[in-house]
Amino acid sequence: MRVKFLNCYVDDVGLMDSIMKIEGIIKRKKPSQHIVIYPSKINSMQKDLSLRLIVNKSPLITTDSSTILHASKLLKRPLKQRVSTKLLFIELLKKCEEQGYRPYFLG
Repeated sequence: MRVKFLNCYVDDVGLMDSIMKIEGIIKRKKPSQHIVIYPSKINSMQKDLSLRLIVNKSPLITTDSSTILHASKLLKRPLKQRVSTKLLFIELLKKCEEQGYRPYFLG
C-alpha cells in the first residue's frame, strides 16, 4: 500500500517486502528504479513538478529517514518502518548470490 503525504508517495513496506518487490522487478527484466525519500528530496519535489512525477511513478519508493517516519505519524498516515538502505543493499546482494542475478551498480 502507498501512503501519500506532502505531494509524495511512499510504499508502506518493510525490508523483506522491499526485497520481494525488487525481486519481482528483476524477474520482469525491464528497466526500473527504486527511490529512497529523504526530507530534502520532499522539499525539492514541492518546487520541481518533473521531479515529483518521476519519483511518484517509481515502482518502489521507500524511506530510510526517521524524520519521514515521524512526519507520517504526525500527518496521520503512519508508515510501518523505515527501510535501511544499507541493510537493503546487503540483503539484495545475498539474493543475487542465491538466485544467480548479476547486479549492476550505477551511481
